[in-house]
Amino acid sequence: MVEDATLKRPLVAGENGGGSTAGGPPQKKQAQPPATAAEAVAFKNEFECKLAATLGLHEGARSVTFLRFSSDGKQLASSSTDGTISIWCPHEGKLLRRFGKDTAGPLGAHEKGICCVSWSPDGSLLCTASDDLTLRLWHSQTGKCLKVLRGHTHFVMCCEFSCRGNMIVSGAMDETVRIWETKTGECIKELPAHSDPVTSVDFSPDSSVFASASWDGLCRLWDTETGKCLQTVYISSNPPVSSVRFTPNGRFLLVSHLDSAVRLWDINEAKWIKKYAGHRNDRHCITSHVCSTPSGATCIVSGSEDSAIYLWDVSSQKPVCKIPDAHADAVLAICCNPKAPMFASGALEKDRTIKIWKVGA
Repeated sequence: MVEDATLKRPLVAGENGGGSTAGGPPQKKQAQPPATAAEAVAFKNEFECKLAATLGLHEGARSVTFLRFSSDGKQLASSSTDGTISIWCPHEGKLLRRFGKDTAGPLGAHEKGICCVSWSPDGSLLCTASDDLTLRLWHSQTGKCLKVLRGHTHFVMCCEFSCRGNMIVSGAMDETVRIWETKTGECIKELPAHSDPVTSVDFSPDSSVFASASWDGLCRLWDTETGKCLQTVYISSNPPVSSVRFTPNGRFLLVSHLDSAVRLWDINEAKWIKKYAGHRNDRHCITSHVCSTPSGATCIVSGSEDSAIYLWDVSSQKPVCKIPDAHADAVLAICCNPKAPMFASGALEKDRTIKIWKVGA
């Protein structure tokens, strides 16, 4: 069941150090006492984020697990523990389609909850990752299941299309990362990537490299063609990693750690360069994302276990906006619209709604 993807994870707190290595991972240090709360950071809103829409409940679900805008920004896909995918119009705040058992056809729908959903670049396909050990490819208009990708031996936690849509990368609780051919559904690479469950994967903008993140505290960069590990990224205190994403220019990794911090890694310089703090994240896999404001500024957006949403200026690391009580429970899912100053959020079981926010409104 998808709930296991958001299980409590012991926090290993410590110094903000770390680095990278082309070899094996660093030795794990003895756990330090966890921080009592998120780092003390004063949030003074420099602009407002206006609630544009509240989208319907995922009935019977424990959580909205993942959100993803289509590449043109016109549609938003959501997945949840009820095993369904919903497609929304974020600009009008209405449900367009819902996929599941009723639409899947002969190949069937997921038998358990869905952890992740991803759009193909042209918007024609959706890929979902599930606790039923499979990934599924869906026609984005009809909701028909086109292919079932089998091979992982434990819950599949994450998936992502390549920039041309011809490949999919996935990660699972079996500690492996797999590369799939979209056209055939065949697994073309299996990598024993980590020593704990793989929580997040992402392709670089040109898909020549992909990143994986894990509860083992490591992010790794891989050559897509050869499967060779190019870089291993870590913090010296080794907190588990809940999310990793390339920035739009492909030069940096945005990494969410379970020590209530989001960090920015410079790939070419092989060092940490920014740290964003003030939210709370030491239990659940929470995503962070890069967002643009109407003025052209760039912000980092993250959910939080205190039911709020936090935004920081990407360069100064300064807090620029806090949305208190954004949801009625921990905010797990955040996704920014690639074409508009807008982001979506989704939350755990006391809430289960999706909300659309306009930045700087």
